[in-house]
Amino acid sequence: MLLNLIIFQTMYCNVPACQITTYYYVGFAYVMMRRYADAIRTYQNSLLYVQRMRQMFQAKSYQNDQVIESTQPEIFWLGYFTSIGLFANFYSDFFILQVNKQTEQMYTMLAVCLVLHPQSIDESITNQLAVSSVI
Repeated sequence: MLLNLIIFQTMYCNVPACQITTYYYVGFAYVMMRRYADAIRTYQNSLLYVQRMRQMFQAKSYQNDQVIESTQPEIFWLGYFTSIGLFANFYSDFFILQVNKQTEQMYTMLAVCLVLHPQSIDESITNQLAVSSVI
């Protein structure tokens, strides 16, 4: 089984975008081998991970916004630190765009797999498939 090759203590697990991309290509490899049930399971697990990750990032960003608002008069950004902040914002925006793009590709591949091999999947993913423009 292809997923047995992926060890969860590797470096890619520390970078969510890398983990999401890896699982997308694992699922794609399953599709190319016509192992649709395995591809569906891979995409389902990855999409559930993305949903949990988004909830976590939203909670953290809300907490960070509260901390920044409460300490705003004491913060003075000058020169170098301003550029670091802009880089961090650019990186986080790029990360969010990349994850969103990969997620849409996974939903599309999941829809293709479900047409070729119908089975029941998690309700939250089914709802997201119904809401998105994939179906």
